[in-house]
Amino acid sequence: MIKARYVMDAKLNSILCKLIRKIMKGDMAAVDKIFNLIGKVMFFRAFKILKCKQDAEDVLSGVFLKIVNGAETFKKQDNAFSWIMTIVNNAAVDKYREIKRHMEVPIDVAIAQHYVQDDMDFLVGYVFKELPSKLADLYELVLCGYDRTEIANKLNISLVSVTRWREQLRSEMKKILQEE
Repeated sequence: MIKARYVMDAKLNSILCKLIRKIMKGDMAAVDKIFNLIGKVMFFRAFKILKCKQDAEDVLSGVFLKIVNGAETFKKQDNAFSWIMTIVNNAAVDKYREIKRHMEVPIDVAIAQHYVQDDMDFLVGYVFKELPSKLADLYELVLCGYDRTEIANKLNISLVSVTRWREQLRSEMKKILQEE
């Protein structure tokens, strides 16, 4: 049984290698032949990861483009079936991550995040209004993500002054927030 499977795998690999070489030479009919040979296996690998027929089909269309565009990177000594299935697997995992990133947040979580953001916006605005102007300018630059050197250049002060002003800013913010 193991020997028969190995022979079949070796034959399949040989056929796939020839088809990939044809793709390298510009024969796009070889893409259809790959699909006819192992398209179902490719689909089921993607479907197993994504659990959605439409997403698996989308991944396969992209995979065939990757096979065509990446055929030059295929080495004759590589296992063609493994090379193709690795492309399928990586594409399906990438699609899964993309879907996961764009999943909708449940409405109660979204509302809670909205209120927290509103509170933070109010707090930042309140603190900003209560600070002396030089510290308010520094606070704004810190919130915008500027580093110490950039702040020094923007405010036309030394790095030592930036450090002192940041210490003053922390102290003033503590006072303001304790009063609040």
